[in-house]
Amino acid sequence: MESSDVKFPDLKWAQRSDRLLVTIDLPGAKNTKIDLNPAGHLKFTGEVGPQKYAMEMDLYKEIILEESKWNLKGRNVILNIVKKDQEDEYWPRITKEKIKHPHIKIDWAKWVDEEEQNEAPAADYGDFDPDKMNEFGMGDYEDSDDDEEEEVEDPKEAVADLDDLDAEEEADNAPKTQEASA
Repeated sequence: MESSDVKFPDLKWAQRSDRLLVTIDLPGAKNTKIDLNPAGHLKFTGEVGPQKYAMEMDLYKEIILEESKWNLKGRNVILNIVKKDQEDEYWPRITKEKIKHPHIKIDWAKWVDEEEQNEAPAADYGDFDPDKMNEFGMGDYEDSDDDEEEEVEDPKEAVADLDDLDAEEEADNAPKTQEASA
């Protein structure tokens, strides 16, 4: 069944002080085309099977076209857009329009807060930083409470203890009868 409707693709974005990281989530897209200009006007077209996708938006501020790059091959379309005013604060949104678009979402796997930008791990772990594991009480095995636990020396004794408990429970649940006095 062919669809003549053109859909807005799902888009995820993150940023650093100097750039935007944009992922257009269209696995297997064909006939993709990106138009971007220094004023920050972004236009995308592509197809997945018979379905056509397109979007057009004005980015929040101007960009440096010559330093911006994108990859049209692979699982998704990925854009690395360099901001013109790199000393400015983070952009409050990706678009000039102050509207919530249902197909534009934050890419939390790539997002780094402005204050933490210089502290971000070199590897791309997304929000996961293995060095911070100890802050949550994980990974510090020297302070383990394992030695406080009761150890069972012989597994046969443990089974015997369970049998004793079963016998006690049966005795407690047995019907009680009163003896008649003669």
